[in-house]
Amino acid sequence: MQGMEPKSPRRSDDQRLHTRWVDARIASVRTAQRERPAMTGDVSPGGMQLALVGDTSSELPRQIVIDVAFEEQLVRFWGQVVYALPKTWGLLVGVRFKRQPTAVQDFLFRRYVC
Repeated sequence: MQGMEPKSPRRSDDQRLHTRWVDARIASVRTAQRERPAMTGDVSPGGMQLALVGDTSSELPRQIVIDVAFEEQLVRFWGQVVYALPKTWGLLVGVRFKRQPTAVQDFLFRRYVC
Protein backbone atom coordinates (compact mmCIF):
# COMPACT_ATOMS: atom_id res chain seq x y z
CA MET A 1 0.00 0.00 0.00
CA GLN A 2 2.94 2.29 -0.52
CA GLY A 3 1.90 5.50 -2.21
CA MET A 4 -1.69 5.41 -0.95
CA GLU A 5 -2.88 8.93 -0.33
CA PRO A 6 -5.96 9.86 1.68
CA LYS A 7 -8.78 11.62 -0.12
CA SER A 8 -8.66 14.37 2.50
CA PRO A 9 -5.43 16.16 3.46
CA ARG A 10 -3.39 15.08 6.46
CA ARG A 11 -2.63 17.53 9.20
CA SER A 12 0.87 18.93 8.80
CA ASP A 13 1.70 18.18 12.45
CA ASP A 14 0.71 14.50 12.16
CA GLN A 15 3.77 12.36 12.92
CA ARG A 16 2.15 8.95 12.45
CA LEU A 17 3.79 6.23 10.42
CA HIS A 18 0.55 5.45 8.54
CA THR A 19 -2.11 7.77 7.16
CA ARG A 20 -5.43 7.28 8.94
CA TRP A 21 -8.85 7.46 7.34
CA VAL A 22 -11.94 8.46 9.30
CA ASP A 23 -14.23 5.44 9.10
CA ALA A 24 -16.95 4.50 11.60
CA ARG A 25 -17.42 0.74 11.88
CA ILE A 26 -19.19 -1.42 14.43
CA ALA A 27 -16.67 -3.29 16.56
CA SER A 28 -16.24 -5.18 19.79
CA VAL A 29 -13.25 -5.27 22.11
CA ARG A 30 -12.47 -8.50 23.92
CA THR A 31 -10.36 -8.89 27.00
CA ALA A 32 -9.96 -11.82 29.37
CA GLN A 33 -12.59 -10.24 31.64
CA ARG A 34 -15.33 -9.27 29.16
CA GLU A 35 -16.46 -8.14 25.72
CA ARG A 36 -17.28 -4.46 25.13
CA PRO A 37 -19.15 -2.85 22.22
CA ALA A 38 -17.17 -0.20 20.33
CA MET A 39 -17.03 1.95 17.19
CA THR A 40 -13.99 2.71 15.10
CA GLY A 41 -13.07 6.38 14.73
CA ASP A 42 -10.29 6.01 12.23
CA VAL A 43 -8.43 3.15 10.59
CA SER A 44 -4.97 2.72 9.10
CA PRO A 45 -2.85 -0.25 8.03
CA GLY A 46 -1.04 0.00 11.39
CA GLY A 47 -3.82 0.65 13.88
CA MET A 48 -7.14 2.24 14.75
CA GLN A 49 -8.90 4.50 17.18
CA LEU A 50 -11.91 3.11 19.04
CA ALA A 51 -14.72 4.66 21.06
CA LEU A 52 -16.01 2.53 23.93
CA VAL A 53 -19.23 4.41 24.67
CA GLY A 54 -20.55 4.09 28.21
CA ASP A 55 -17.36 2.44 29.43
CA THR A 56 -15.58 4.81 31.80
CA SER A 57 -13.04 2.35 33.20
CA SER A 58 -9.63 3.17 31.73
CA GLU A 59 -8.31 -0.15 33.02
CA LEU A 60 -7.70 -2.02 29.78
CA PRO A 61 -5.07 -4.73 29.44
CA ARG A 62 -2.16 -3.98 27.16
CA GLN A 63 -3.21 -6.64 24.63
CA ILE A 64 -6.77 -6.82 23.28
CA VAL A 65 -8.72 -8.61 20.56
CA ILE A 66 -10.93 -6.49 18.29
CA ASP A 67 -13.66 -7.70 15.94
CA VAL A 68 -14.63 -5.15 13.27
CA ALA A 69 -17.35 -5.34 10.61
CA PHE A 70 -15.67 -4.52 7.28
CA GLU A 71 -18.14 -4.60 4.41
CA GLU A 72 -19.60 -8.12 4.49
CA GLN A 73 -17.05 -9.76 6.75
CA LEU A 74 -16.09 -9.71 10.39
CA VAL A 75 -12.33 -9.26 10.80
CA ARG A 76 -10.45 -10.11 14.00
CA PHE A 77 -7.39 -8.11 15.05
CA TRP A 78 -4.89 -8.50 17.83
CA GLY A 79 -3.58 -5.19 19.06
CA GLN A 80 -1.67 -3.33 21.70
CA VAL A 81 -3.42 -0.52 23.58
CA VAL A 82 -1.35 2.64 23.09
CA TYR A 83 -3.64 4.93 25.07
CA ALA A 84 -7.04 4.93 26.80
CA LEU A 85 -8.40 8.42 27.44
CA PRO A 86 -11.46 8.82 29.68
CA LYS A 87 -14.16 11.05 28.17
CA THR A 88 -17.57 12.07 29.51
CA TRP A 89 -19.21 9.54 27.17
CA GLY A 90 -16.73 6.65 27.72
CA LEU A 91 -13.18 5.81 26.56
CA LEU A 92 -11.17 6.84 23.51
CA VAL A 93 -8.69 4.04 22.80
CA GLY A 94 -5.73 3.94 20.42
CA VAL A 95 -4.63 0.52 19.20
CA ARG A 96 -1.53 -0.57 17.29
CA PHE A 97 -1.94 -3.83 15.35
CA LYS A 98 0.47 -6.64 16.18
CA ARG A 99 0.82 -7.22 12.43
CA GLN A 100 -0.67 -5.41 9.45
CA PRO A 101 -3.86 -7.28 8.58
CA THR A 102 -4.34 -7.95 4.87
CA ALA A 103 -8.11 -7.46 5.25
CA VAL A 104 -7.59 -3.85 6.42
CA GLN A 105 -5.13 -3.09 3.63
CA ASP A 106 -7.55 -4.51 1.04
CA PHE A 107 -10.50 -2.61 2.53
CA LEU A 108 -8.63 0.71 2.64
CA PHE A 109 -7.36 0.27 -0.91
CA ARG A 110 -10.84 -0.50 -2.31
CA ARG A 111 -12.61 2.22 -0.32
CA TYR A 112 -10.17 5.13 -0.58
CA VAL A 113 -7.79 4.57 -3.48
CA CYS A 114 -9.74 2.87 -6.27
